[in-house]
Amino acid sequence: MSTVRINGQDVDATDPCALHAALYPVYLKILAGEAHASLSFRDRSISLKGASLAELKEALEDLARQCAAKSGVRRRFAKRVRFV
Repeated sequence: MSTVRINGQDVDATDPCALHAALYPVYLKILAGEAHASLSFRDRSISLKGASLAELKEALEDLARQCAAKSGVRRRFAKRVRFV
């Protein structure tokens, strides 16, 4: 199990649901302009500011899709239409 430190909190890097839950408050803080966040993984450290907001949003959406697939939740439903 590899862990990522997000705002001082250790999160399992292999669990998309846990990553999404930890990164969403970071996204809201950056969106509001309150603060920047720092992430560290092994020997790398990244500081997120408003410039990488689009990348963070894209990563959150991807994690949400992975979490839904992992938990078996369907986000979109298809409807069939039949013309008689």
